Amino acid sequence: MSNGKSLGVAMSKPSLEGITLEEGADIATGTTTGSSFGESVSQKISFYGATPIVKATITLGAGTTTTLLKADVSAIATALSNLGLTTVS
Repeated sequence: MSNGKSLGVAMSKPSLEGITLEEGADIATGTTTGSSFGESVSQKISFYGATPIVKATITLGAGTTTTLLKADVSAIATALSNLGLTTVS
């Protein structure tokens, strides 16, 4: 962690109500196996205060025409926006 502090959390309960990080705190993950948020497609997550949602399914249209490419980009932008990662305007 960049501030020299670490947060070691040993989970004895299967869930938490919430975690608040102090200003400037970082989250470091392992480098061998990695970490995951949401272990099944039915678990909900979100970012920046958006309403948590399940994993989005996007059907892309092969992108062979300008219309299909625009529809594909729009579908991706909407999925990212629904997670709270972008704002579509």
